[in-house]
This record gives sequence, C-alpha cells and structure tokens, in this order.
Amino acid sequence: MGYKIAKDAIPIVLVVPKDEKDSKKSDKDKSGRNREINKSMPKKFEKVEFYDERFVEPIDPNKVRLDIDIKALKSMKKEDLLNLVELAQAVSKEDPENRRSKQEVGVFKYALRQRILEERKQEIDVSLELLNRYENPVVADAAFLNYKKMQFSDMKNLVELQLTPKYKLSKKDLQQKEALEFKYVDAVQVSISKVDQKMADQQREMLIHEIKLAKNVQDPSIFELLKGEGTTKKVYVNELAIKYEIIDIKRSINLNNQAIKQTKDEVTQKELRKRNGIAFEQLKELYSELSPDESRIAKIQLEWDYQHDHSFRRQISRRIDQQRSGARRTSYNRVSHSLVKGLSMALRDDSSKRERLLRQLEQEERREKEKER
Repeated sequence: MGYKIAKDAIPIVLVVPKDEKDSKKSDKDKSGRNREINKSMPKKFEKVEFYDERFVEPIDPNKVRLDIDIKALKSMKKEDLLNLVELAQAVSKEDPENRRSKQEVGVFKYALRQRILEERKQEIDVSLELLNRYENPVVADAAFLNYKKMQFSDMKNLVELQLTPKYKLSKKDLQQKEALEFKYVDAVQVSISKVDQKMADQQREMLIHEIKLAKNVQDPSIFELLKGEGTTKKVYVNELAIKYEIIDIKRSINLNNQAIKQTKDEVTQKELRKRNGIAFEQLKELYSELSPDESRIAKIQLEWDYQHDHSFRRQISRRIDQQRSGARRTSYNRVSHSLVKGLSMALRDDSSKRERLLRQLEQEERREKEKER
C-alpha cells in the first residue's frame, strides 16, 4: 500500500480467511515469522500481522495506494456515506497537505454521489408513474404536469447516463450527458466554480418558468404527488425560490473569485473576500431551509467549496508555514454567529430577493390577465 513499518511497531495479529489464490501458494512464499505463527492454524485460515497507522509512514506520500472497495461503499446507506464524507473532510482539514486524506474525501464523495443517483432514479420512476396516472386535469394543471413529465423523462435519461461507466458511453451519449448535466444542474450540489453566466441565466429562466406554472395549479394534491404528503403550493414554490437565490449567490461568489485573481490591489481583494464570507453565510441560511437530507448534502458541498476559496487556502498555508518554522500556533478570535448573521441581514435589501422575485412574478401574471381581458 506504499507504507513502511517502523522498527518499534507492535503488530496486531488477526485470524483471517485465506484468499483462494494465496491458499495455492506454498509456505516458502511467506516470511519466516508468518510461517511460524500459522503452524497451528486450520488450512483455510491464517494469522496475519496488521499495524496501526501510528506505526507506519509512507515511503512516498504521492504513491500511497487507497485500499477502498468502491462496490462495498456504494452498497452502504446514504446516511453512513454522509458520515464518512464528513469524517474524511474533518481529517483533511486537520492535515491539508495529506494527499491520502484528500483522495479519501474524493472516493467517499464519489460513492455518495452514486448512491444519491440510484435513489434519484427510483424516485423519478415513482414520480413518473404517479403523474401518468393523474386523469382529466384542467388546462392549468395539465401545463404543469406535462412540464414535470418532460423534466422527469430528461432527468431519468441523465441519471442512467451518469450511472454508466464513461468508457461504455458513445460520443453521442457523452454529448447528451454533458448537455443534460448543464441543463438540469442541482442548485445545491453544483460547485461554485461551475456557475458561469450562461448556467446562471439558464437556471434562473427555468426556475421562473416552473414557479409560474406551479402558481397556476388548481389541484394542491399534485404537489403531494411530487414531494410527499403535506407539501403545499406555497412550500413547493418557496423551495424553487430558495434554489433561485442559491444560484444567484453562487454566481456572485464566482464573479468575486474571478475579480480576486485579476486584481493585485490588496484592499480590493480583502473587500471581495469579505463579501464572499457574507455570501457563504447566506448560503448556510438558505440550506437550513431545505429538507434535512438536502441541507446536509449542501453543507458538505459548501464546506468543500469553501476549502477551495482563495482566502481559506491562504490561511491554511500560513498555518503550515508557522508549524514548519516551529512558531506557536496563532489563536484566531472567532466571530460570533449572531454578528455574522447581523451583518448578513444588514447588507441585504429590506425585502429578500426571494420575496421580490415572487412579487415580480405576481405582477407579471396580473399584467398578462389584464391583457387577456
């Protein structure tokens, strides 16, 4: 695995089943010590020495092999995978230079993503079946139902392409996958670095269109078919408006990051980083309004984005330099959450973007109805 064992290492001897391939090998292939400890063992089992990580060190940190079974990870529950990702991220934060920790985060996030995709595919199948059973909708309801059916059909196609290994996809499949991923990007999970102007504009347009269709729905039970029991029109529309705000804020952070790269003026950079810090707090507030699962996944994604923010990287590199030089670690004064929240609210307009968006849509609807009259 790319590690060497320390001289004073204390082995942990475990009895394990023999690998079929290993069982065919002769004892001469094993070390003298292992031959000795295996003399009294049944034929299909062997004693193997394992070592705690405290007693090993990498031969070459860049060549450490991750011995993680992806198939086993993918079979785990989403809740357990979320725990793994959070633990791995915590370890990676403690030791930012540890390449293996970063690899583990990537592997666990990949497995979590696969599990989410599998669950999403099942949810889409159920939703499509329920929507297809809905009979004799009025005109306004039919418009919304047809839009959702089209959306779910596209998303089912996308999930199937995402679950298929890349090497099995044709060039046409890859192009279709790329187009659908761009169109149906998840506002919560999409990385800030990917939210360019084209993506932001398209997402805003799609969300506004769906909000308009949803607000005209007359049968409230349609929303329960889509999102579960107890979901009202107000709850459904509010969730779409939250996602509109999330895309809006991610786009502004992306723009600030680009501006930081392009300017050498430290005062400007400091101001832009300050704005980003407030924007991240706003994202946290919005994520807390989503469902528990979505909120937790969003928090993981947010922390990962924040690690790749320039100010965070600078802070980490400064700490590493201090440790290398033997200097005492600086104690940073934490800003209270209430103060950050207060700044966040103070810097917002009197009415939130979400409320303005919904009011604007209501005004447009009234104008359209007046024209019809």
